[in-house]
Amino acid sequence: MAEELLESRRFDFVPFPHPHHAGGTGDSGMLQLATLKSCPDIQYIVKCGFPELGCNEYMYHKVASALGLYTQEVRLFKNKAYQHAAAIRYEPKARPYNHGEASAENRNAFYNFQSLYVILNECDSDEYFLDENDRLFKLDNAASFRLDTTDAMVVNATGGFGMGNGVYNTGAESYEFSRAFLVEKHGQEANEPFLETFRRFAKLDLDDFLDDLEVLEHNYSLHIARYFYGFLDQRIKACGEYVEQLDA
Repeated sequence: MAEELLESRRFDFVPFPHPHHAGGTGDSGMLQLATLKSCPDIQYIVKCGFPELGCNEYMYHKVASALGLYTQEVRLFKNKAYQHAAAIRYEPKARPYNHGEASAENRNAFYNFQSLYVILNECDSDEYFLDENDRLFKLDNAASFRLDTTDAMVVNATGGFGMGNGVYNTGAESYEFSRAFLVEKHGQEANEPFLETFRRFAKLDLDDFLDDLEVLEHNYSLHIARYFYGFLDQRIKACGEYVEQLDA
């Protein structure tokens, strides 16, 4: 677990202006850029404005990676001042993704990410970029898992779900609606990559996330770790049911 946690005292922090919001703030609040004192090439975008930012971003990247999607490295801090902050590796040479000019590989990855957007109940902006090796990655995933600021505070403190009592509600009907919408917008090439994400998700093993959940338990609470375990468990089953209907 130690390698997953950063020591904030080893970094210098400065405000990081968000390019899409005046004053450098957006839904995630004011961002910071953390630069490792011993190696200035190592930098992280730090989200620390709200309690759900750290756990949601952290688990989003872990799930995406388990599905075979390329993501930026994400860490949490062990120090109390930044205990609920997400540190996302900064890619200074990133450039905006243009779907019309993208390679077939990156278009497929885009459809994979769009599918994950549905599965994890995201309601954030779509911010896609290419790194210096022309790999597609997605930023701004904090509004996911149906865990907002109020819910995160309630779950972290008491284990109750607060406003998120319907957190596990989902179904094949909403999945199918999203698939049809994506195909209508982007054509038939979007269909199989979209569905492939559901097939992969249905085969995820919760045991593979136990170390990640231990990190959340350390930084938040056992309640938060159990919340994500329950969410993923339900989503694995829901994706499996959807895939079974497709293959019937």
